[in-house]
Amino acid sequence: GRDPPTRCGYRRGGVLTMDPTGGAAERQHVATAVESALANIDIVSLIATFLEAKDLCQAKVTCKSLGSASDDSDEASLNGLSMAEEAAKRIHEDASDEEKA
Repeated sequence: GRDPPTRCGYRRGGVLTMDPTGGAAERQHVATAVESALANIDIVSLIATFLEAKDLCQAKVTCKSLGSASDDSDEASLNGLSMAEEAAKRIHEDASDEEKA
């Protein structure tokens, strides 16, 4: 059941919240925003610039939306590459000769 109310709100898993539903609507909103962002190659490429190569590979392995080649016609510009592969390709293409060495 639901945790009992306290003087300041509701306690859920050790976290005090004012929302008796435990923030389900907010979590759904965040999940939708993240899913939308991961469908945008420009955003994925930007995020990938902050990752080491091994971390980008791990993201590709663990995240279906990043690791699978898209059959969607909207993603035809990926040329059969996964989002992670396309992001890596873009990072490499934008790198200087010094960075590539």
